[in-house]
Parts: sequence; structure tokens; C-alpha cells
Amino acid sequence: PANCNYTITNNGGSLTVAKATLDVTKLSVTANDAVYDGNEKSATVTAGDLVGVGTITVLYSSTENTYTEATPENVGTYYVFVTVAEGTNYEAVTEAYTGASFKITPAQVTIPTAATNLVYNGSAQTGVADGDLYTVSGNVQTNAGGYTATATLDDKANYVWAGTNSSENQTISWSIEKLSISGASITLSSTSLVYNGDEQTVSVTNATVTA
Repeated sequence: PANCNYTITNNGGSLTVAKATLDVTKLSVTANDAVYDGNEKSATVTAGDLVGVGTITVLYSSTENTYTEATPENVGTYYVFVTVAEGTNYEAVTEAYTGASFKITPAQVTIPTAATNLVYNGSAQTGVADGDLYTVSGNVQTNAGGYTATATLDDKANYVWAGTNSSENQTISWSIEKLSISGASITLSSTSLVYNGDEQTVSVTNATVTA
């Protein structure tokens, strides 16, 4: 314009936007507590609302100073770390703690119970049966009497006894009752002997016991 007091000149140029430092606590982390079942338990980490984040690799640590990509399956507390590759908008990050963690807690096993109504029969009898997750000792006897069996978990690191929150061995009392006899009959080799001045004997040729 005729009355303009300034002249604007475009000299060109460029603007550089540096990549931001990624705060991994801003990532979206899903890490749920679980009960041990022999299967791997993983956490999920995504960029969430952040744009231009590089590839995310999830790491797990049970000590907060050693890391592994191996997905945990055993009982413990696991801290979720990540290594993130350089993205379009964010710098790379190595082994950084997301602030998230999760627990795998022990599975519970029901304490075995003693068999009931065991009565002496001359054969070995089992007072407390073995299970899929534990073994039992002192559980087989033949004679009448009171006994104590011991149940031992096969995997004490990942299982506890229900109602105790303990993996210590459990003792279970059990018994075999005496056999009650209601009657008995015997057959002798002879029921009549004649005196002959010598010592004479008879033998039992058959005996029947009625319980």
C-alpha cells in the first residue's frame, strides 16, 4: 500500500522439532494379579494416547535390577519394565520401569482327610490317599491301631494348603478298628480219647470265625 511504513521480506528457513524424551510411566500398562496355574502370566504395554512411539518390548523383573523377556509363571512379584525403540516422535528408552507390577499368588490345595470305618481284615489298608499335588507317607498299615500320616506338597514354591496359607507338611490322624468277633467254631482231630497212661494230644483241623 502507498502509506505502508514497512517492507516484509521472506528470507526462507527451516524449523527443527527435536524428538521428545519418552516418560514410560505415561504408557498404557495392563498387569493383573493372578493365581498360579502353571501357565505364563504376561503384562501388556502399549503407547496409549502417545503418538510416534517406537516398538515396545516388555521386560519382567522380580528384583528391580535384573530384567528378562521371559514371561513369568511361578509365584512372585514381578515389575514391568520396557525397552522402546526410537520412534517418529520419541527417543529410544532402555530397560525403564513403567511403575507397574503384578503378583502371582500360590494356588491352594485341600488338606487330605482320613478314611473312615476301617476295620482290621488281615490285609494292608490305606488310611489317607495320595493326591495329584502331594504325596502321603505313613498312610498304609495292616494291624488295628491309631496312626499318623504326613502329607507333603510336591511343589512348595507354588502351592499352599487351603485354610493355612502354608506349604509346611500336614499331619493327619487315622485308625484301623479292631475286628469284633460274634462267634467262632472249631473242629478237633478227635473228640474222644481213651486213657492209656501216656500223654495224648488233639489238634484243630478247622476253625471258623464269625465277625
